[in-house]
Amino acid sequence: MADKTFAHYRIEEKLGEGGMGVVYRAQDERLHRTVALKFIRQESVKDADARTRFLREAQLASALSHPNICTVYAIEEEDGQLCLALEYLQGQTLRSCADLQTDIRRLLDCAVQAAEGLADAHRAGLVHRDIKSANLLLTERGVVKIMDFGLAKHVRASAGPADVTAIDLTSTGMSVGTPSYMSPEQALGHDVTAASDVFSLGVVLYEISTGRLPFAGATAMEAIDAVLHKDPDAPGRLNPSLPAEFDRIVLKALRKHAGERYTNAGDMLTDLKALRREIDSGVRSVAGMPAAPASKPAAWKTIALVAGAIVLLVATSIGATVLFSGGGAAAKTRSGPVRPALAMLNFENRAGQPRFDRYGQGATELLTVDLARALTNVDMVSSQRLFDVLAGMKKGMAQLDRTVATEVARRAGARYMVRGEILELAGSIIMKTEIVEVDGGRLVAAQRVSGITDANLLDKIDELGRQMRDDAKGLK
Repeated sequence: MADKTFAHYRIEEKLGEGGMGVVYRAQDERLHRTVALKFIRQESVKDADARTRFLREAQLASALSHPNICTVYAIEEEDGQLCLALEYLQGQTLRSCADLQTDIRRLLDCAVQAAEGLADAHRAGLVHRDIKSANLLLTERGVVKIMDFGLAKHVRASAGPADVTAIDLTSTGMSVGTPSYMSPEQALGHDVTAASDVFSLGVVLYEISTGRLPFAGATAMEAIDAVLHKDPDAPGRLNPSLPAEFDRIVLKALRKHAGERYTNAGDMLTDLKALRREIDSGVRSVAGMPAAPASKPAAWKTIALVAGAIVLLVATSIGATVLFSGGGAAAKTRSGPVRPALAMLNFENRAGQPRFDRYGQGATELLTVDLARALTNVDMVSSQRLFDVLAGMKKGMAQLDRTVATEVARRAGARYMVRGEILELAGSIIMKTEIVEVDGGRLVAAQRVSGITDANLLDKIDELGRQMRDDAKGLK
């Protein structure tokens, strides 16, 4: 089609070709700008329902406006041929950026940018469904752009297992592309949510940080089998220069069950930003070593900005490496007397409304960081230890009631644990915590704050944290 025109675009050269269509560079003769035109294959919109779905999703995608998302300028049609006019970008895909494996700061910057764009789409209710390193472009100015929003999704959005098999698993020996990035639920043809995009982004981060895919195979069927059944090594085992926290973030994104991952890219972004800030400030070391001791406790507001909210509980040990013997022995530092271990468990939402899950998630993270930095008489149980215990018990976060939480803390070697609840009483939102001795269940101390709203949430968590720090200083 070079040198031809389509609508008010003059086509110049072919840029690439994919399953949904062919892309050309073209000149918009009305606005006098260079664009990328993606012509949609007729078979992709062969019936009225598929065409309607495609147009609806393309319209939603065109409403996105974010620096890390390739802009959809227009949807054009001429003589029955559908075409998208897209922002024209020059650069290289993240798949081609081998130097990211050695430049940790640049790696984290790309990861944060990709999560920023995806989080914006998730806030708008859009799920990409085809996140892969080939769809993430690093421009010449160092900006990561997510490509192909609104494309190749309507097929899988409505597909059942048989349709997915027909689309992705035919042709024995075919080259493996997208199947290696699919979440388990997408590979099985189930409905996908933002957590599916999180899984795919986790695959991308694993790939660009190690040079390998976590789920690969000689055929698409082998790749799907790996996605469904294989547990990948931690990225740090393949690239020892990676921070241990990066391992935790990626492996959390790659959990087989959607409910155990980050709920959306925004939650994942919070952890990536916190890690990037720590790397930039020199607080966290690499290669799985513990963070250096902070020179003084950080201000609560600073912690709030750095920490944010995550879906799973997190516990950070500051200034000492915490060792655990296999059966849940007491925690010890490398030198000095034995100190009791404290496990910070997630808040139980007893108010019933889903939005309070986020209150509890944020409170768990912020209070954990605050206690880890402020207390010198206890060691915080590491998040990885808690994750390992949960995995060994074959439990997910949704099953972490009081009984299970106590057993998790016991197996993790904690002498004390913090249990939290969010309640609604007479129209007032209450957040309460209890410090409990794991063996015997003795209540050591209890704290609470009430009248919580979106506007005062951080202040209320701050108040709760002060109460907890005072009570926890007496633990022995």
